[in-house]
Amino acid sequence: SAFSTILREAQCNIYDAEFSKIKYNQRLIGNILDFIESVSLRRCLTNCLHHPNCQSVNYMRPGKLCQILDDAFQLNVTGTVRFERADDWNHFETNYNRKTLGQRCTTNDLCPVDKVCKDSCLGEHQCVEFEGEPLYTYVKEASMSSDHGLYPAINAFDGIQYVYMNFAHTGSDNRPHWLKAVFKERLFIFWVEFFNRYEPNYAHITERSNNINLYTILNNNGQSIEAWFGNTETIGASKKFSCMKYADEIMARQPIDKSATDLNIGEIWMFGRVLKENF
Repeated sequence: SAFSTILREAQCNIYDAEFSKIKYNQRLIGNILDFIESVSLRRCLTNCLHHPNCQSVNYMRPGKLCQILDDAFQLNVTGTVRFERADDWNHFETNYNRKTLGQRCTTNDLCPVDKVCKDSCLGEHQCVEFEGEPLYTYVKEASMSSDHGLYPAINAFDGIQYVYMNFAHTGSDNRPHWLKAVFKERLFIFWVEFFNRYEPNYAHITERSNNINLYTILNNNGQSIEAWFGNTETIGASKKFSCMKYADEIMARQPIDKSATDLNIGEIWMFGRVLKENF
């Protein structure tokens, strides 16, 4: 199609990008960078603009579904990109000469890791405070010192605030007790909130998560380096800890001299950011 959709940056009144070569009732089969639900077409295209690797999008208008792709039929570098018939899906590709939004921020390390870079008009930028995004989707796997059998380690990293019977539970052997998550990629963790298996009427259960040390782990050149950032002490229902560390893994470990019969951890929430490849 010769029709083009042009996005304009409201604050500057300049062109950001042009999406041309629109295919109706077709979807590009390629590598999906992100899948977004309940989003308008404009917001879908804007998400593509702000993603440094986005080349095209698939959009389903009735369902408001958006697929962000790093493939494009115009480029087809791999030679494997193809369209398939898909009712209600439309495909939009960028005109690469006019995709200019975000070039200053996406091509330079302009801000500290705990802030995000926001492009503004005339090539300027700002470093904006950023509280972090939830990191539970970046957990690759979880393990613990021993397995009770019914309450796996991954329960503590599923992003669901502790509810009845949804917790991680070690066995009583293999002390000291510990719980660990391995990430899919290196992260920077701003803060962690630790939720206990809180049973006010059963103090012995509530106290099992007292005195747990919290560590980040970096894996470099075959070596694992632990960095302590907090201790639960008398935990109660939950506690929040500042971390501000890089991490390939996160570990909760109870010293053997403080060891309970077992650990019952409701949830470990982590907030931070995924690192750019050049960090």
